[in-house]
Amino acid sequence: MKFGVLPGVRVLASLRLALFVMGGLVASLAAGTLIESRWNADLAQMLVYRSVWFQALLGLLFLNVALAVVVRLPLRRSQTGFAVTHLGIMLLLGGAALTKSHGVEGMLVLEEGESSATLRLSQPVLRQYQGDTMAQEIAVPRGPWRRAWALPGLEPIASGTRIEEVLPFVSVREWAQADPDGSPLLEAGLATGGDRAMVDFRLGWGNPMVPSRQSIDRLDVVLMPVTDSVQFMDPSPRDIELGLVSERPTVRFGIWNSQLLCRIEAHGKVSRAFVAAAGIPHETGFGAVKLVVGKWLPKGRMERKVEPVWPSAGQTLPPSAVRLSKGPWGDSRWLVEGETIHFLGESGWETLGYELQRVLLPFAVRLDSFEVTKDPGTEMDAGYRSMVTVLQTDGKAVGSRVIAMNEPLHHMGFTCYQASFLDAGTGHATSIFSVNRDPGRTLKYLGCLVLVCGIGLFLMTRRRTGPVAGDVHA
Repeated sequence: MKFGVLPGVRVLASLRLALFVMGGLVASLAAGTLIESRWNADLAQMLVYRSVWFQALLGLLFLNVALAVVVRLPLRRSQTGFAVTHLGIMLLLGGAALTKSHGVEGMLVLEEGESSATLRLSQPVLRQYQGDTMAQEIAVPRGPWRRAWALPGLEPIASGTRIEEVLPFVSVREWAQADPDGSPLLEAGLATGGDRAMVDFRLGWGNPMVPSRQSIDRLDVVLMPVTDSVQFMDPSPRDIELGLVSERPTVRFGIWNSQLLCRIEAHGKVSRAFVAAAGIPHETGFGAVKLVVGKWLPKGRMERKVEPVWPSAGQTLPPSAVRLSKGPWGDSRWLVEGETIHFLGESGWETLGYELQRVLLPFAVRLDSFEVTKDPGTEMDAGYRSMVTVLQTDGKAVGSRVIAMNEPLHHMGFTCYQASFLDAGTGHATSIFSVNRDPGRTLKYLGCLVLVCGIGLFLMTRRRTGPVAGDVHA
């Protein structure tokens, strides 16, 4: 029996299956468009374009188109247009598959004056560090729904430890609560005056979950115990003792018995000191910035609740979270995207971070300056562009380029688009670039060209000879 007349092959090559698959693809694309317009492109990618069922539809279409030609072999001259058209479709689908399997797409975020070659992808990973060296990373499957099955174990990190659950979108509520067996906890904020919102921060001492130091833009905030309150609170302008010299402006909190002391430092000198009282705005001397202490607990603990949520319309996707079983870090716990935990491993202190996967580009980009243009007579943004310098891996400049809307940068097979920007009002804008490498682009362009030629040949053949039996996908 010939291959082309096998019942299963005839079904896979049939026009009925082609219509079914095409109808499914049209419905899927319509759904993806609606999701993208209602929510955002990332959710549409997750729910539709990168889903297993959508890839299966594309694979079934490729098989249907290929077999539609195979069952007609040997082809007649009048079927040349038919064959070329189907070849164009196969090239398009092959290019899309190549992009899916070997393409790279991520974000490059740069502040003015900063350079980087690190591209952040959308795939979350658990990354283990030994000291400052990354030891390994484990890909975490993230889909649109909660997962509690077929998740990887963490045997190389801790024998018997597993990822027990993955939530694709979460909200996190944290609050400090008094605990006689706890450690010092501080919740405070910096109010910048006018219509500017308060920047909140949380500090702790002897608490592995809360840092004792944070950097907020160009300001450091520090919490530490105090052994000499008189010296710490000396309000006269003076050089800082005990080697605690910092050129950066610093708000340093001191723990003295149950009291919270505070002093303001700048350029290695103390400018003022006071007892920090909750709910009272304190002048910092840094322009209009004021300090407000929300909660001070000499002995407390952090309570935390991780809850699943659904993305809000028009907003970026909420972070994902993984629940780890009991391990060197203690009991079972949630780790939200962007967080790290420290634990004592076999080779000393180690770090486990739940982060976005990163890849190194074969070149670096430096953001020299960023400009936003306004519509004449209004304050509406009309466009924005970034002036960048492309650097080799050794730091040598290749050349200066402009990246703007509809003006991407092409370099070494990568395309860098101007996606968005952030302006925190500090005078240093942050530019966000979308960077991708599309190895299937040539195949897709070739497929489009072949498809157009095939349609032209098909129409010319029909015009000369009329409809020919067997030249229709059946």
